[in-house]
Amino acid sequence: MNEQSIDKVIQKERTNKFNDELEQYSTKLEENNKTLEEAQNQVAYDINKVEIKPMYQRVILKPFKVNPFQKMEVKGGIIVDAGGYTPHAELNPMTGKYEEQKQLIVTGCVIEVGPEVKYLKEGDVVYYRVDTSVPVPFLKQGLVSVSETQIIAVVAESLTERFNNVK
Repeated sequence: MNEQSIDKVIQKERTNKFNDELEQYSTKLEENNKTLEEAQNQVAYDINKVEIKPMYQRVILKPFKVNPFQKMEVKGGIIVDAGGYTPHAELNPMTGKYEEQKQLIVTGCVIEVGPEVKYLKEGDVVYYRVDTSVPVPFLKQGLVSVSETQIIAVVAESLTERFNNVK
């Protein structure tokens, strides 16, 4: 056998292996879609009437993309005040690339509160740690669940009065 025929055999084997893996993936995807469809058929909710409520001391939040209380000031095209946030990049040892670090403390709006929540109500803006939040995959809304005890701070009007009335 010459070198060209060996290369053709190797390329054919790679192609066959790729096609087999693609076929297996397609089969798994079809099975997953069938399972998902069966699960959706078992849930007989009217999507326009369905609600979500957290349990016990949990709170459901809609995270803000940016902190509304960090106002960046720009003069003449130069950032003169970063609003308390100083972005910096660090080398990611896994990828070998510099990546901007994500903030650990973020803000969000309270959407729903559980029955044992004392200090928060719907519409409050709160500070919470990202690592204490649990994603809630509900209608692709990007919601997270946090325990009331894990909330760092709340921003709203008349908080002192509200907190004094809690028994």
